[in-house]
This record gives sequence, C-alpha cells and structure tokens, in this order.
Amino acid sequence: VLNTYAPLHIEPTRLTLASMLKRKGYTAAAIGKWHLGYGTAPKADFTQELKPGPLELGFDYHFGVPSNHGDVSGVFVENRKVWG
Repeated sequence: VLNTYAPLHIEPTRLTLASMLKRKGYTAAAIGKWHLGYGTAPKADFTQELKPGPLELGFDYHFGVPSNHGDVSGVFVENRKVWG
C-alpha cells in the first residue's frame, strides 16, 4: 500500500480494466479508498489539480480518499480536485 502522498503508481498508458471498458463504450467510476497515488511529483500536493489519477486510467468519475478514512491528508477527492 502506498503512502497518502505518493505519486500515481500505474502508468497512464497501461491498459486497465476501466480503460478497456471505456474503449467498448462503457463508463466506470472509482469510489472509495484509492491507495494508488495522484500526480507525478514525489509528494502529491492536495492544493493543486491531482493529475494523472483515476481519470487518466480510464475512469469517468472518481470520488474517494487518498488512502484511508482519517488519513493524514484529511481530504476527499472528486475527479482531480479536493472536494469541499
């Protein structure tokens, strides 16, 4: 499991189940604990756009937390931005 501030762990060019389904006309959402990091910087900056992330991996919508509820970030993420 990656730490809360880790960069995206999966290359955006890699085929994922979500990207494969998107090619076939489906839509997909990632909701809940993400655990796969955001962005490319060594430490994710939750005051900035979080890209690349789930949307670059084929998901059409994302709402979740970076790792666990109550983690050190204390944020919820909707698509590429901190929610609220």
